[in-house]
Amino acid sequence: MNFTFEGHNDSRTRGIRVLTHTELKQGDVSLTYVGRLMNRSFTDTPIFRKILQSIWHQVNNGQEIYVIGHILGDSTVKGGTGWGAEFAKLCNKPLFVFDQDDSRWHRWTGETWVVESQPTDKEIERAKSFSIGTHALAHQRTRDRAFYLGWYELAGTGHGFDTEFPRRLAAVTRDEVVQAAKKYLNSCVVSVVQPEKR
Repeated sequence: MNFTFEGHNDSRTRGIRVLTHTELKQGDVSLTYVGRLMNRSFTDTPIFRKILQSIWHQVNNGQEIYVIGHILGDSTVKGGTGWGAEFAKLCNKPLFVFDQDDSRWHRWTGETWVVESQPTDKEIERAKSFSIGTHALAHQRTRDRAFYLGWYELAGTGHGFDTEFPRRLAAVTRDEVVQAAKKYLNSCVVSVVQPEKR
């Protein structure tokens, strides 16, 4: 689910949930409070406020929160995902950050960050079950099944990949997960969100 708001220039359309004005207000928070909590200051612009409000919905609707960023010395997380991490702490949600400075996962204990050397077998099985279940739920409507068949054909994997996906995902090992994390989660990505120029 990708929470967004009216007027935001989204680069993707699949899985978007446009928040109403009333829903955005549910996630309203004082920038002074956020600034004090995160030991930095923020500019109060309508677009920035809506981004914070949409992050509130992302965290509020998540069971576990995963962030890619940089853990700072004061235990806050640097970047646009920083407020999401702080809000997850306030909500006592399981929180994990892949720190791009040391290329390792860290888990928030409620008081400090601890290094997670590798995901446990139980965590990997839970993630695989969740993904396989989400895949099945995404295929309930005929149009969605048709979309995936076409998508995989266009992606070059062939339409048969759609039916192979759950079996192939179930066969993924912990070593493969660790190798993929090292390969894909070690480069910094900065996203700049701003209103469209007129």
